[in-house]
Amino acid sequence: MYKYITRQVTNLCSTVCERNADYLDTAHRERMLDAAFKCLDANNQKRIIKTALMCLEQRMRTRGDELNNGQIAADYCKLRFAGEKNEIFGCLFLDSKNRVLSFEKLFFGTINAAVIHPRVVVQKALAVNAANVICTHNHVSGTAEPSKADIEVTKRLKEALALVDVTLLDHLIVGSDNTTSLMARGYLL
Repeated sequence: MYKYITRQVTNLCSTVCERNADYLDTAHRERMLDAAFKCLDANNQKRIIKTALMCLEQRMRTRGDELNNGQIAADYCKLRFAGEKNEIFGCLFLDSKNRVLSFEKLFFGTINAAVIHPRVVVQKALAVNAANVICTHNHVSGTAEPSKADIEVTKRLKEALALVDVTLLDHLIVGSDNTTSLMARGYLL
């Protein structure tokens, strides 16, 4: 997790530096990065994650089409599950233009499993008037490899949502350092 947060802080600082390239020299950029790394104690990590989530939520709401490539959704989900000790299953509910309507953590499990009820996902999708859904859950073990149960529940969710004209765009599995897309693996075709 520390590596991920460090990478995110580095990327954020790099973006700030790039946008202000005319005003910041190389030495100033290096000092900025050093200062960012020094503030990574537990309390500051929480603040960084909270700030990053707010930035990503704002970006997703104003530029919903960016969710089509999946990277912003994956980054958002990584941050949402940062530091969780148990498996959690959640959904990004999207409108027809893939702008975020809401994100909800729906099911809470143990260290290696969470029971998912497609009925609840369908109810939430209808409640927020979602046209599309991206499901996500974390693997506390750190590996983002899908299990047979993950693949099966993805198929059941896709079928259940299709009955009410809601499209399951992806199911993202969040590990400690990476995220796996079941769509990219061909399980949602």
